Amino acid sequence: MADRVWSEKDLIRRANRRLAVLQHAEEVSGNVAATCRYYGISRNVFYRWKRRYEEEGLEGLKDRSSAPLYCPTVTDPDIVEKARNLRQSPTPRNQLGRPHRSRSTNIGASERSDRIDAEEFYRLLDGVVEDDAGAGLFNQKLKEWEDYYNYHRPHGGLGGQTPYERLLQKTKTQPVTGPRQSHN
Repeated sequence: MADRVWSEKDLIRRANRRLAVLQHAEEVSGNVAATCRYYGISRNVFYRWKRRYEEEGLEGLKDRSSAPLYCPTVTDPDIVEKARNLRQSPTPRNQLGRPHRSRSTNIGASERSDRIDAEEFYRLLDGVVEDDAGAGLFNQKLKEWEDYYNYHRPHGGLGGQTPYERLLQKTKTQPVTGPRQSHN
């Protein structure tokens, strides 16, 4: 029910039902505990409805949002916007042109990859805003990250090897010397 959006008509109908519960206790049973048992509600809920009705009338019996007024762990809107922009950016690629991170259905691997991105790549973006002025800097940071991630950063899942070292091992080829190609 928390995700449902109630129409005004539904809110009034639910408020009238709550009023009927309050009236039942007063006019029919004369006993709050019996009324609560009959309607399947707690006495705390009954007295909350009664207090709201006495203070605000029928309006007080309408459903209210249960969303917190303050959430100390909410993500900063600027960071949310950066993440949206990053999702729309081209996916970083490794030496073989594949996405640089695991796309497996393994949830643990995906969560680990997200954690690594948050701890390492996004740290490089500190203060970089994804707009026309920051796009060049963002792309530079992305290339730095790709180079580091694929050629210099040891991966626990690869036995401490880099993806490039694993590629060399699997293909049994010699390492490339000189500058590496840029892959846009």
